[in-house]
Amino acid sequence: MRLERLLASLALGLSLLVHSPTIKAEEPKNFTSLQFCSYSWSSTNLAKYIVDSPMIKVGFGTNFTPNIEGKFSVGYMMSKKTFPIGGGVSETIDLRAFYLDAIADYFVPIFNSGKVYFGGGISAMTVENKITVSNGQEASEKDSAFGIPLNIGMTVSFPNNKVDLDMSYGINLNPFEGPDFSGSFVNLGVRFKF
Repeated sequence: MRLERLLASLALGLSLLVHSPTIKAEEPKNFTSLQFCSYSWSSTNLAKYIVDSPMIKVGFGTNFTPNIEGKFSVGYMMSKKTFPIGGGVSETIDLRAFYLDAIADYFVPIFNSGKVYFGGGISAMTVENKITVSNGQEASEKDSAFGIPLNIGMTVSFPNNKVDLDMSYGINLNPFEGPDFSGSFVNLGVRFKF
């Protein structure tokens, strides 16, 4: 009898454990992001003198579904370099650019706190290039273009599920303007979820 009661109690306990609801913290839907980036220009014109332009990006995003999110970002990049052009004369290129994009990403969980993602969207860029020659000559040009950014990356969530570490690599294609605005970028940043 005691064995039967013990088995019955054990069966009841297992039944309650299996059928009891699992309480799971709901993942925040929205987030803001801060990214530190390096933009490598495809243009032989710029890449010959300025290989990488550091850029800071801030953004806002939301999860449309558990696996799809959209993000809007604004960035600012700058580069400055002086190089000799012969005859004791040097030239300084001072580049400033505003960058913005809207991207949709598809996320795939790979472990408990990590996800990989890939996606794309549309971007716009305004570039101002100021050239100063040591003999006193100056010239400047300003132009803008639309692009198609494509990226792949990974996020890792901290234990509180409120902050993500975000790493990604991407390319920015400008089919109408050619290589003058195209390039590749490496991003490292954090996302604050709410």
